[in-house]
Amino acid sequence: MIILLLVSLLSLLILYHLVEQQRTSRMRKIISKVPGPTKYPIIGSSLEFGRNSVELMTNLQRMAADYGPVFKVWMGPTLYVVLSDARDVEVVLSSSVHLNKPQVYDFLKKWLGTGLVSAPAVRWKSQRRILTPAFHFKILETYIDIFNANARIMMGQLEKEVGNEKFDIAPYVDKCTLDVICETAMATSIDAQLNEESQFTKSLKVVSKAVLVRAFKPWLFPEFTFNLSTIGREFSKHLEYINSYVDKVIAQKKKSLASFQSTQDTTKDDNLYGTKQRLVFLDLLLMYAADPAVHLSDDDIRDEVNTFMFAGHDTTASTIGFAIHLLASHPDVQERAREEVKSVLGETDRDPTYQDLLNLRYLEQVIKETLRLYPAVPYIGRKLFQDLTLPSGYTIPSGAALSLFFYKIHRDPEVFPEPEKFNPENFLPERLVGRFAFSYTPFSAGPRNCIGQKFAMLEMKATLSRLLLTYNITSQPPAPVLAAELILRSVTGINVRLEKRS
Repeated sequence: MIILLLVSLLSLLILYHLVEQQRTSRMRKIISKVPGPTKYPIIGSSLEFGRNSVELMTNLQRMAADYGPVFKVWMGPTLYVVLSDARDVEVVLSSSVHLNKPQVYDFLKKWLGTGLVSAPAVRWKSQRRILTPAFHFKILETYIDIFNANARIMMGQLEKEVGNEKFDIAPYVDKCTLDVICETAMATSIDAQLNEESQFTKSLKVVSKAVLVRAFKPWLFPEFTFNLSTIGREFSKHLEYINSYVDKVIAQKKKSLASFQSTQDTTKDDNLYGTKQRLVFLDLLLMYAADPAVHLSDDDIRDEVNTFMFAGHDTTASTIGFAIHLLASHPDVQERAREEVKSVLGETDRDPTYQDLLNLRYLEQVIKETLRLYPAVPYIGRKLFQDLTLPSGYTIPSGAALSLFFYKIHRDPEVFPEPEKFNPENFLPERLVGRFAFSYTPFSAGPRNCIGQKFAMLEMKATLSRLLLTYNITSQPPAPVLAAELILRSVTGINVRLEKRS
């Protein structure tokens, strides 16, 4: 019986291999000139990626060094072409055609639905037009007090660490940015910083981890096997809680917004940009949905709220964490940034205003240099539906997935001398003159760039400026060890020592 099962399994694998060989014959012919590791039957070159997200990051860098700025890898039957030449990347990112995401983004759809990150190109275009006004500077200005209030809570929470030889500051940053995103997305406080038992926080972590684990285990790709697995069942349970929570907030917001609008006799734009009452992301979505010309269901609204929280939480937490590491490792830069904050705010303990944050130009250089060395999203994907010829001379066949490796692009020594060195002066205005735009793309670029980049920059400035005024920061071992998860993380944490400033 066992022998019969083994023979049957072997027969199925052989049949699967022959079918895939036929299906990918054109792709293999066109891509044959592109270098890359050996492709084996069934598994392709997937072993090259390693066993976890740390090995993935290390192996991507190794393959880029071994094979150059254009190389191919096969994840089973799926062809990926990794690009790390800015000229090649420009062709992709500036295109109005190559806007679709590859299959791996489908793993996000149960959670984010057809929100802006995971939406197919046709839907994405209409959604982008609808959502752009939500990031108008007058809307962003109303969020500053949320940034400041949560930064102060984080400073208070950090006091318990003063005097310790070292500790990991990343969890504090993570909770702070989560509170910020929930308040700005839904006007709901989950008190992640003050409440260790927040169910919403736990559910978000479980759902995020499940998506990542699935992406590295091909046997979990099919919905059937994922749903039967332990992690799949946990994913479904916690996603149900998240969606239920968001749905309740949407229902409550509908009632309060109806009451608000009944007292207004101004135009929609006046409601958006002229009112003194803060309108959070969900308020704005509901206002758009009331327009008959805008087709937004409650499910669509939930998808966009979940997307905003996903895209605006971990990314800012990652960047703030790495910025703290770099400031702690470079006392001269830390002191210069602190003096700038003091000069802008004066000899007071007041919170920065919107204009104050704009005036923190050196701190912005620090953040931009942090994003060069540690881009929150180290790579993104695109799916080709037609052949693409790159400036480097290679032709990539339709059906291939592209991986744009920003982490490597940001380390081009011809653009950034001493590319591994932390140097905020890389972003002095005079150094930007003549620099090729696509050599630095921490928020992506082109039509499908990050819609929330100004929001993120303001939040990061508010948090870091308050930290600089409150504490002296010293870096402690171990140094960050990078992992390419949904965003770039340090699996060893961000280890520092704090000294309270008078």
